[in-house]
Amino acid sequence: MAKKVLLFQQFHLHFCTIKNYQLMNYKFYQRIFALFFIMVVGFSIAIGQCSIENVEATQSDCNNGFFNVTINFTFDGVGNEGFRVQGNGVNYGNFSYADVPIQIGPLEGDGVTTYEFVVIDNQFNDCSDFDVLGPINCSSGDCEIYDLALSPSDCDANGQYDLHINFLVNNPTHTFFDVNYAGATIGYFALADLPIVIENFEDNGENSPLIQVCINDNNDCCAQGEFIAPNCNSGNCEISGLEVTNVECDGDLFYITLNFNYANVGNDGFTVQGNGMLHGTFNYNHVPITIGPLPANNGTFWEFVVKDVNHPDCSDAVGYGQVNCGGGDCHIFDLVVETGDCNNDGTYPLTIDFGYTNPNNDFFNLYYNGENIGFFP
Repeated sequence: MAKKVLLFQQFHLHFCTIKNYQLMNYKFYQRIFALFFIMVVGFSIAIGQCSIENVEATQSDCNNGFFNVTINFTFDGVGNEGFRVQGNGVNYGNFSYADVPIQIGPLEGDGVTTYEFVVIDNQFNDCSDFDVLGPINCSSGDCEIYDLALSPSDCDANGQYDLHINFLVNNPTHTFFDVNYAGATIGYFALADLPIVIENFEDNGENSPLIQVCINDNNDCCAQGEFIAPNCNSGNCEISGLEVTNVECDGDLFYITLNFNYANVGNDGFTVQGNGMLHGTFNYNHVPITIGPLPANNGTFWEFVVKDVNHPDCSDAVGYGQVNCGGGDCHIFDLVVETGDCNNDGTYPLTIDFGYTNPNNDFFNLYYNGENIGFFP
C-alpha cells in the first residue's frame, strides 16, 4: 500500500512538471507570435503609406499665344497604376511615375485664367497634392483699359445711390482690378464679374467724382473718368454766378465761353438758350463751356440763359450785348484809375476810364485780384 502511494506521488509530480513546462512554452510562443504580428502589420502599413508632395508647375515660353507646363513632384509609397493630373474642370490624362517630370499643354495664355494642377494617385485617391500657376499673358500687346462707363443709379429712400462700373480691357496682366476714389482703393473685383456695382457710393459731396480703375498690381494699366453725382439731399437746385469769361472772333463769327456755379442739380445736365435759340444740352462736368459759332456784327444784344434740365426753375442768365468782329483786334489803352475821398466806413470810390478800339461788344468786365467785381456798359 505504501508503494502504491509513493508511485502515485511520483507520477503526480512528473505530470505537473510537464504541464507547467507546456504552459510556459505556450505563453512564450504566444508572445513571439504577437510581436511578429505587430511587426508585419506595421511594416505593411509603412509600405502602403502613399505620399505625393511638393508639386511644382513651371511655365514654358509663350508660342503664338500658348504655353506648356512642366509638372514635377516627389512621391513615396504610391500605387502601381500611375497618377492623373486634373484642374479647371479638365483631366489632362494618366501618367507613369517613371515619367516624372511630365509636360502638359499647350494651354492658352489669355492673361486671365489661373491654372490649377492637381496630381492624384490612381490607386489611392486620397494621395494627392497641387500647385497653381498664372495668369499667364502670352499676348504681344500692352495692357489697356478702354470704354470706361460710370453710371450712377437713382437715389433711394435713404438718400443714397449705387455706382455701376463697366469697361473693356486688352491684355490684362491680372484677373482682378482695383477701383480708386479720392486717393484710396474702395473696391477689389474680378474682371470676370464685370459690370460691377458699388453699393451706397460715398461721393464726399462732389458734383463730379473722379473714378480710377487699374488692373491689380499694374499702375501702368489704368483708366479714369468722371460722372455727375445725383442730388440725393433735400437742398434746392442752385445755378448762380453766370458770366462770360471769353469771346473769340473768327471772321464775322464768334465763340463765347460761359462759366457758373451750381449745387444740388439734376442728373440730366443743363441747357443754354437765349435770343430765341437753343444752343444745346450739356453735362455739368464740362463747365465752363464754349458756345458758337454765332453771328457777329448784326446788332444783336446777346443774352444767355443756363437752365437745369430736371429743375426748369433752377437757372441763371447773363446779358452780354453786341459782338463786333472783323474791324481789327480789340485794344484797350490809356487806363486811368483815380481814387476819391474816404467814406465814413473806411471805403473809398474808384473812377476808371480808358480808351478802346474795335470792342467786340458794348460791355466790359472789371477784375480785382483775379475776381470779376463788375460788369459795365
